[in-house]
Amino acid sequence: MRIQRRSMKKARIEIIPMIDTIFFLLVFFMISTLSMSQYKGMPVNLPKAASGRQAPAESAAITIDKDDRLFLDNNRSTSRCSAISCASSWSRIPSSCS
Repeated sequence: MRIQRRSMKKARIEIIPMIDTIFFLLVFFMISTLSMSQYKGMPVNLPKAASGRQAPAESAAITIDKDDRLFLDNNRSTSRCSAISCASSWSRIPSSCS
């Protein structure tokens, strides 16, 4: 009586578990390297503020709607050049309107 042997399957190397292992090692070494580093800096004494208030921001919003109306900070402006010159005086940009 003859016993049949099973055919030998070729071994396969699965790539997904290998990728998971590589990423785990990468993250492990990144975190361990960051925890080992020592940041040495020079101590600095920063000055204290004299007042707790901040300077007001100088800004202007020029808006043109679909009907070609001009608004400067939500206020309707009658002249395009007056709004631009007013905004440019606030922001210290020279105006092109004269």
